[in-house]
Amino acid sequence: MRPSGGKIKGKRGRGVISDSKKSLVLGAVEVISYIDKHGANAEKAGRIRLPKAERADEESLKNFLNQTVGALGVGIEVRRA
Repeated sequence: MRPSGGKIKGKRGRGVISDSKKSLVLGAVEVISYIDKHGANAEKAGRIRLPKAERADEESLKNFLNQTVGALGVGIEVRRA
């Protein structure tokens, strides 16, 4: 048994998600800008989208982004966790 989160010999990338107990999930958070009670600019989280995905390839990610925010004509900012 390997320690949680460690590397698996001979495995690269996301190959370990083939485990039936794991799912690949994509995420997008709507950021809402507003003026707080002190007159300062602030941001808060709005709607959250967390669909299950079969793959994390470029095409799947583009489809997710187009379906989620593309039709709104808004900007996309990528932040790594």
